[in-house]
Amino acid sequence: WESLFPLVDSLKNKYQVYSPNLPYPTKRILILDDYCQFVLDFIKKNNITKPILIGHSLGGAISTKIATDYPNIVSKIILMSAASIRHELPSHIKFFQKFSKILHPLRKPLLKLLNLDASDYIILKTDIEKQTFRNLIHADQSKTLSSINTPTLILWGDNDKSTPIADGQLINKLINNSTFK
Repeated sequence: WESLFPLVDSLKNKYQVYSPNLPYPTKRILILDDYCQFVLDFIKKNNITKPILIGHSLGGAISTKIATDYPNIVSKIILMSAASIRHELPSHIKFFQKFSKILHPLRKPLLKLLNLDASDYIILKTDIEKQTFRNLIHADQSKTLSSINTPTLILWGDNDKSTPIADGQLINKLINNSTFK
């Protein structure tokens, strides 16, 4: 989230900018709706009317879910590599999951070899954190994005490895009033 500070700095002279810290799952497992409710409560508590929601990754998923479920709340959304679309795990990954207990000792070296040792999941420590992460990565909005009519700007990096550019192109195709850059 600190990587967005330059964006906040560049916008704060022209706009009223809010940058809430999302809740961290320490006491209970969270789902996407919990994060959406947090943002909706924040909007209400701060008397914000018709905000432009800017969301990166999970923030993008929260923004699209709010625009889907509460279309009159926001005026626009800006999505940056939004994690709104999920894909089924490849069959070779599913195959190895069957042997996860046997392969567990090899997990760290294998992840390091595949350059996945810096992933979000690998740094999580508690079962609550891990289950929350699993809940979020399974929250697929591909079937509901077409109901969004909120003006939407979709920004994506060509070399994004976490959220492929094809996801951004699909989000653009599904949201009627959207522009893809």
